Amino acid sequence: MYFYPMVEGKIEEEKVHKIFELKNENLEKYNSGILSYKDKNGNTLYSHANIITLQTLIEDLEYTYLYPLNMEKIVNQSKENLKFFDTEKHIYEINKNKKIIKDYSNRYIPKFGLTRGYELLFNYKISSLVLLFILILPLSSLFAEEKENKYYQIFIGEKVKKRCIKFKIISSYIFIFVLSLIFYIMDIFCFNRIWPMNEIFNPIYSLKLYKNTFLNTSIFSFLIINFLFMLIAYIFFGTLFMIVSLNSKKVFVSLVINYIILISVIILSDFINIPFNPFNLLNNKDMFKGFYVKRILSYHIYEPWYYLIFSLIFIFLLMCVLKRSVKKW
Repeated sequence: MYFYPMVEGKIEEEKVHKIFELKNENLEKYNSGILSYKDKNGNTLYSHANIITLQTLIEDLEYTYLYPLNMEKIVNQSKENLKFFDTEKHIYEINKNKKIIKDYSNRYIPKFGLTRGYELLFNYKISSLVLLFILILPLSSLFAEEKENKYYQIFIGEKVKKRCIKFKIISSYIFIFVLSLIFYIMDIFCFNRIWPMNEIFNPIYSLKLYKNTFLNTSIFSFLIINFLFMLIAYIFFGTLFMIVSLNSKKVFVSLVINYIILISVIILSDFINIPFNPFNLLNNKDMFKGFYVKRILSYHIYEPWYYLIFSLIFIFLLMCVLKRSVKKW
């Protein structure tokens, strides 16, 4: 943080030289036995800590500066591949390499910024698990409590009962959206307090975690994509929890079944990689890290969209089951 203002913004040769000079100065001080010293403002600095900080800064600067050259190598290799597969008439590989050339051409990082906080945020999934366990409590008792206490008997007519159930389901989805948004904003705020995050409109590949991503969107746009993927996972589990509640006569039974389902999905997600596993949407960082595709005949679909489509289909099926459960309730 102390040295960052010296290099923030557009990378210039003078800024880079200044950081190297500071590192060499601190190395000389450390080798001479000067472990701490004061700057012109009276701040106490520690030579060994400065060496580590400056080395990290240099590595980040190198990544930012060399990124266009590294991407150019990938594009040139794909162009060579394209020539080879064109002679072999391999349609799938031709389409794949054309897409790589399109996605990775003319890439550059306009500004240098503090972005490690974003990487920590995208790696952090504890709050997602906490949210899922919180959602179980109200959604498990949503309908089971009425059956257990026979509240449904007070409804006057079938239409009133169905209208009330519909209102409860819609309210539950709104509750899931609002709660997940609050948790997500709190995560961003907390990570920004611990490790300030700036240059939010830099491309997503300015983060080392996503250096090979197929996306050409900004960090801000990716924050929205990440939230939407997580929201779909919450909706999937929320729908599942409501189905269990509709078909349970006791709140305790509904809670136990839902906890068993959630814990089982969490455990099995580490061992079984299935396309309609909604947990993949919560832990989606690995999907976007590279050029990951699924083959469909001679064409390909990016892995995140592949998982997203299957998850949406599965949610649709769950909602059909939910609708049938409502009719029987």
